[in-house]
Amino acid sequence: MKIQVAIARKILVAVWHMLTKEQDFIDICLKRLEEQKKMEEQMKRLGSTVIR
Repeated sequence: MKIQVAIARKILVAVWHMLTKEQDFIDICLKRLEEQKKMEEQMKRLGSTVIR
């Protein structure tokens, strides 16, 4: 029962933040993956310009 209440609370807090800030839900894991991908692309571009 404690686990169910904890999960429900997390969901309610997330929904409350989305409604009060009028923002879409952003999954932290997906955001980190996107940032990592951008960083890797920048590193590749930087590496290719240095080698030339």
